Amino acid sequence: MPSTMHTPSSNPSGGVDRLTGLLRRFEVEVAFLDAVDPLARPRHYGTSGPGSGAGHLHVLSRGVADVATDGAAPVRITGPSVLLLPRALPHRIAPVDAPAVTCASLRFADGDAHPLVRAFPPSLVVATADVPGIAPTLDLLRGEIERVRCGQPLVAGRLLEVVLLQLLRWAFDHPDRAGVERGLVRGMADPGVAAALTALHDDPAQPWTLQRMARVAAMSRSGFAERFRSLVGETPASYLAGYRIALAQRRLLRGEPLATIAAEVGYANGSGLSRAFTARTGRSPSAWRADAAVTGRPVGGAAP
Repeated sequence: MPSTMHTPSSNPSGGVDRLTGLLRRFEVEVAFLDAVDPLARPRHYGTSGPGSGAGHLHVLSRGVADVATDGAAPVRITGPSVLLLPRALPHRIAPVDAPAVTCASLRFADGDAHPLVRAFPPSLVVATADVPGIAPTLDLLRGEIERVRCGQPLVAGRLLEVVLLQLLRWAFDHPDRAGVERGLVRGMADPGVAAALTALHDDPAQPWTLQRMARVAAMSRSGFAERFRSLVGETPASYLAGYRIALAQRRLLRGEPLATIAAEVGYANGSGLSRAFTARTGRSPSAWRADAAVTGRPVGGAAP
């Protein structure tokens, strides 16, 4: 049984919580797939079975392995590492020197339109020694998978959720090492821009203006606008519009009326939301919802 990441709304540390508001609205479902120690032959992921059509998180606790994705040369992973593939990307893990591997599938709400999926490169390998606080989590994970016990997939799934969160925290603090040049992750590494982004994620329905965002960031309007665009790759107004429309798309798929959605995502009425939606996606909300119903998946995602 997979588990879904729902982070608490409070932040005991009193600092800027860069993940809670985002993950409360765009969930990530983490499901334990398997654990092999040692891996004796290549294993394929994302092609069929429980993990197909999902992203993946792999923990290499020891040994050496090659990871190959379609159309790319294999990447050799040596030493304890975490491998994140946020998109549905078929891949193969092949043993080189008796690797111990634990794997989970990641189903991001709205798939490739999820803000975090859009923010990361197709694959990310991070040495576990570089991620603060992850060692105790991995110790618990190894202890859980060493022998089969009641609820093992659930407990392992919860621990892999924690691994993912710790990896996201690390990436927000080290966008260069995460291979991110622009976008959400880069913005979250800057204290002022991160404060504004977090406020938008937490309460998108507020009447946000450039002046109000700049005040949250403790910057001048011009300085904030320039800094935001250089890091995130678009203007604050464009990012906010994309985030609001992405939220609206999620609620449209749940069958909620446009007028109700409009009030929740920051528009005065359904007509205003409809105009913004059409400008952002190229189709009206009703046409977009009809297309999504036919294809069985979101069409023309607008997440920032």
